[in-house]
Amino acid sequence: MIAETVATPTPPAPTTPTRGPAIDGSLNAGTRHTAVGPGSGLGSTRGLEHEGRVDEIVAVDQAIVAGIPPDMMAKSLGFMLPAMNIEDRFEMLSGIQAGAPPEGYAGVWALAGSVLTSADHRALGTRLGIA
Repeated sequence: MIAETVATPTPPAPTTPTRGPAIDGSLNAGTRHTAVGPGSGLGSTRGLEHEGRVDEIVAVDQAIVAGIPPDMMAKSLGFMLPAMNIEDRFEMLSGIQAGAPPEGYAGVWALAGSVLTSADHRALGTRLGIA
């Protein structure tokens, strides 16, 4: 009796995630990971609103930020603030202003004054209503 050879399907080769846009302009077309970008739901809350999960995501973000030691936060703010535009600075500092105790916010405001140009610091203070 002749043994029949049964062909077994070859499993697909593992997909290696790529970074950046593909040649056709799409974000990582054909990869198995989720791309971060417009409409992906990552990097923004768009798409999450339909599931009612925005509040959960915000709570997780706030818990993570609250767990950052003050000295580490000061170091990172010292790098981030000068690199931000006025709108992003305002959004960040108004959020800190709303949630931090007055003495904590005073330290953040002093840090901003030490890393921003005087014109940028003054403009930010005007927007925040403290200049």
